[in-house]
Amino acid sequence: MYAITLRKDHVIPPFEIINTLQGAYRDINIKVEELDFDRDYTHEDPFPVTKHNSEQISKDFKMVFKKVCDFYNA
Repeated sequence: MYAITLRKDHVIPPFEIINTLQGAYRDINIKVEELDFDRDYTHEDPFPVTKHNSEQISKDFKMVFKKVCDFYNA
């Protein structure tokens, strides 16, 4: 299992995802990676469809899904 969390996510904060997946003692071997985009984003819409920052949003989207694909292809 592999999880990606977003640093500025206020709905499900990264530390809660880590606590849930890795346990209070961090003794469960599940990879959790925290990302922080260099732009505004929300939990509900991390990749908004907008002309503002569209190149950066596309780059971020591709980066996230490349990480997922690389994990499952390993």
